[in-house]
Amino acid sequence: MLMMAIINQDYDLFKLLIDNGANFNYHNTYDGSSPIIEACSYREYDSKFVKDLVAKGANVNDTTDNAPYTQSSPLMEAAGCGNSSIVEYLIKEGANINYRNNFGTTPLGESILTEKYDVALILLNSGADFSSPIYNSVDRHGRPTVPVKLPEALRDAMIDLWTIKYYRKRKLIKFLKTKGIDYNSVPIPDYIIDMAKEQYPSTWKEYLKQY
Repeated sequence: MLMMAIINQDYDLFKLLIDNGANFNYHNTYDGSSPIIEACSYREYDSKFVKDLVAKGANVNDTTDNAPYTQSSPLMEAAGCGNSSIVEYLIKEGANINYRNNFGTTPLGESILTEKYDVALILLNSGADFSSPIYNSVDRHGRPTVPVKLPEALRDAMIDLWTIKYYRKRKLIKFLKTKGIDYNSVPIPDYIIDMAKEQYPSTWKEYLKQY
């Protein structure tokens, strides 16, 4: 019932349950999620649910109990859905900013994979490790293969030029430059070149200079 109160964003029921001893540390049998992980998993969720759970003693570094499937944490969920207010709160409360799941993905990696570049910048400015791989690429069977670092991950991201998302990506590139990493020196993958030719047949060269 507590999980449903969070999913439905029914704060009155949620408060009634946690104030009367509801167990908030359990993991469900569906995907191994817990109330605090669920409370971080949608951009539209109100951060007060997470804050109240933490105030009651919920673990900000909880992880899903669903091995061997992809594991997650509250910060990973918030980063992936782009809930920046929850991301900032969890970091302040001591969430492991460099948590790495069983597939090698970090919260920074999750934010890049889901193109939540505003959250990625929050993580970077809060000390997230960008020198190590942030996720592993996967083969056609979904198995992790090659570790990917942030500059290469950004090279893999084809974003429409001059959009909000594009300018947010540029802020990440600027961040890397302040750390001595030149995005433009990272080779453009062949498949990105092929995709650019297909999507922008008359302007693909210019696109690749800008993206």
